Amino acid sequence: MSTKSPCQTCGAPQGTLRHCVEPRAGLKPLLLGNHVELLKCLYCGVLWCYASHGEGVSAPAGLRWPYTSTDWQKAYDLDDGASLRRWHFKNLKEASAHVDHPCGRRICRFRSRK
Repeated sequence: MSTKSPCQTCGAPQGTLRHCVEPRAGLKPLLLGNHVELLKCLYCGVLWCYASHGEGVSAPAGLRWPYTSTDWQKAYDLDDGASLRRWHFKNLKEASAHVDHPCGRRICRFRSRK
């Protein structure tokens, strides 16, 4: 994979948000936590942090995790994942403001929440 072309599986490095019908396709779970998890792309090795926010959200959204799996585990251990979920929610709001929604999933609902 060249640095100019996106991964055929996860879209990295350009892709930073996964939210389509099968957002976990091609990803392997590495670390599971309390409403938050870390997955790894089987093709390029990029890490993705997944979480769900709000009531009735059955399909979590994934954000590219810019650090190591060790960093994720340390952050999780600080407060059982609460800080990771806050990081995810903040970055999800920012990332979703710039994403089209071809799959029909209205991830943009996070833009208006505080």
